[in-house]
Amino acid sequence: MTRLASVSVNKPKILAISSPGGHWIQLTYLCNGLKNHYRIIYAVPDKLFKAQRIRKNYSIMDFSTDDKWRLVPCCFQITRILLKERPQAILSTGAAPGVVAIWIGKILGIRVVF
Repeated sequence: MTRLASVSVNKPKILAISSPGGHWIQLTYLCNGLKNHYRIIYAVPDKLFKAQRIRKNYSIMDFSTDDKWRLVPCCFQITRILLKERPQAILSTGAAPGVVAIWIGKILGIRVVF
């Protein structure tokens, strides 16, 4: 039993990041296929956590062109998550928070799947 626990700990980490709606649906389809091979950490707006029970997740601020001021807090939240978790890759389906995570991840030398 201890061996199984150590195997799951040694799986590479992926940060899966999305905004609500269609991007979230696409991301969950992708992550369902990857969950046996990777430890997936989710970063999505808070309202999505109520719909699904996710093990490891972080709440981030979503933003769009209507509320550009939210970009700054979102950048800080994503940077904090990336520095704390140190994922091997970032997986996003193209939503605004995902683009920010990819941009910051590239600066930090993290691989990106977009």
